[in-house]
Amino acid sequence: MGVPYWIPGGFEGDGQPVLLNDAEGGLMHTGRFYHPTDRAHTSGSEPADGPPGRAYSAFPLDWDADGDFDLIVGNDAGGLFLRENRGTPKAFAYATEAVTLRTADDQPAVVPGGYAMPIAVDWNGDGLTDLVSGNKAGEVFWFENVGTKQEPELETPRRLVQSSQDEGLGRGKSAQVEVCDWDGDGDLDLLVGDAHVQVVDGEFDAHGYVWLYRREAAPSTPR
Repeated sequence: MGVPYWIPGGFEGDGQPVLLNDAEGGLMHTGRFYHPTDRAHTSGSEPADGPPGRAYSAFPLDWDADGDFDLIVGNDAGGLFLRENRGTPKAFAYATEAVTLRTADDQPAVVPGGYAMPIAVDWNGDGLTDLVSGNKAGEVFWFENVGTKQEPELETPRRLVQSSQDEGLGRGKSAQVEVCDWDGDGDLDLLVGDAHVQVVDGEFDAHGYVWLYRREAAPSTPR
């Protein structure tokens, strides 16, 4: 749809999705989105407070280390945007305008190949929060934070996993990433979900797998 929801937690698992609004009560979006009550798509140019493209993900993290959750939004063109929480941890009030994240050399932070679905993780173990994201081609990229906890600055992206076509392993596209110490050896590994959409013998076939990439190098290096 291009607009984010949050689902209140509970032991019964019965929380209902709630649309997130900005500080002025408007819908959160990144330009083009499907309006849930008007039941129509916007053009992507109106209203003017969002960049073009449709949001694919919204990841909560304390971007500026002020004690509340902000949102990092990724869109179909690969753009990465910040919605700062100017409220409190419980009474969140997100900035009306989405701010384009920029690299340390003042270029827009973009996931090459599009389909940005970033997660936040300290990938190189330096105590700062980095971003890791897959893309449309099945690649995975790392944006190292070379700033501070209060004022993050992102390096240009470095590729952690090559495209599914380059690998020749049959891995699909549209990579979605999670990071964890899968094998308990003290470093971070990658879990990469994929999507396979094809026609086999005249029948439409769609499925996905999860792939494990174990860390092969020290945390201070990409892989």
